[in-house]
Amino acid sequence: MTDSKQRRILVIDDDEDTREVLQDLLELDGYFVASAPTAAEALRIATANEQFAILLDRRLPDGNAEELLPRLKEVAPAAAIIIVTGYADLGGALQALRLGTDDYIIKPVNPEALRASLRRIASRQEAEEALRESDARFRSAFDHAPIGMALVALDGRLLQVNRSLAACLGYAQDELVDRELVALTAPEDAAAVESALVGFSHGEGERRRMQCRMLDRRGQVVWTLFNASLVLDAANRPSYCVVQIQDITPQRRAEQQLLQSARLAAIGEMVTGLAHESRNALQRSQASLERLSLRLHGQTESLDLVARIQNAQDHLHRLYEEVRHYAAPIQLDYRRERPDELLDRVWEDLDGHWRGRTASLRHDRTAVGGVVPELDVDRHRLQQVFRNVVENSLTAGADPLVIQATWSRGSIGGRPALEIRLRDNGPGLPTPVAERIFEPFFTTKTQGTGLGMAIARRIVETHSGTIDVGETGHVGAEIVIRMPLEKE
Repeated sequence: MTDSKQRRILVIDDDEDTREVLQDLLELDGYFVASAPTAAEALRIATANEQFAILLDRRLPDGNAEELLPRLKEVAPAAAIIIVTGYADLGGALQALRLGTDDYIIKPVNPEALRASLRRIASRQEAEEALRESDARFRSAFDHAPIGMALVALDGRLLQVNRSLAACLGYAQDELVDRELVALTAPEDAAAVESALVGFSHGEGERRRMQCRMLDRRGQVVWTLFNASLVLDAANRPSYCVVQIQDITPQRRAEQQLLQSARLAAIGEMVTGLAHESRNALQRSQASLERLSLRLHGQTESLDLVARIQNAQDHLHRLYEEVRHYAAPIQLDYRRERPDELLDRVWEDLDGHWRGRTASLRHDRTAVGGVVPELDVDRHRLQQVFRNVVENSLTAGADPLVIQATWSRGSIGGRPALEIRLRDNGPGLPTPVAERIFEPFFTTKTQGTGLGMAIARRIVETHSGTIDVGETGHVGAEIVIRMPLEKE
């Protein structure tokens, strides 16, 4: 045998001649052999050294195989056990096999039969060791993979998840075990994930690859590259699947920003052309209206109509300018700033909106230990975001109005972030409004272009952050802003 010298065999038999014959035979084959005439001596040797195999006489002076087997299994769990006996009774053999022996050989021992049995045991142990090593390599790769991985039952339950997936979705690992994979998937992609699992269970293909929107702990969408591979059991039947989930949110955001930039560039070019062509016309129209006002001196009703036309022209000019600014590329001047201080400055600048009213801005910094961390931001741009949100609250809310700023730590696609929740106690946002609040030109006001919150989203996303409407089931409106703690 090629590596039998590395293996120990313990011979347990009260017959000295049998022990010597077996020891000579096995040592010729290169095994390291120890022998014991009693159960007590056998347990001492088995405890002291790891054994490859144990040849056990069924009957001993201080016990029998049925009594000794459980204790041997306890002290030498890796050893194969072969019963060697002169009692060729079927009942004894079956009892020994039920207790976990690996083979049953009748005296006098046939050397070739013993060698064949040991070869089978060695082959099986080598296969088991290779399987353990393979499983350990897979477990290490699974646990330490930089992308999310999960073992998923065919009914959709998560059997195991690695740290990367838990971090990506904002959970602890044990919180995800037994959760439904479909429940962690955005509604838009849940049917596709469920279809993949059903297909696996019916043997329809062994791999699925797609882009999939997952939901993190806070219900925020995480764009992922979803790869699932079916694992078959020993009978070649579908057993479970291995799923790789790679966070591609930054890539998706970059793609969307490029697409948005291209669209905005086209809008900006168009609006710039319109503004240039219409500026002279508006100026001529304004001059004509001013001359008309002089001729209509004293005619109140007519002058009121002229004033309305002038206001409409002013509104049109402002609309051109706002659209042009919205479409222009956003260049950020990064500096380290405390965002709560920027919010306070915005509140002070808007004193004309709240002075004389019962209105207040309050901070809750409990979740950040009383001190809001500094961020790399463009001060003026972030103040513009705060201004749009606060102005909306001041406009919509009645006194006594309270705007609550809650500061805490969160994440964006697994990256640490500062979460800012701005909630007022005003009338709130109806669901149809909440769904469209960031759309360009959408507004519920009689004045304005509907670009304020669209601009706010562009600014936040240019900072690699997110801005969303918070929970709508409570009193007031809530806007949730997440900004990365470290600049990309």
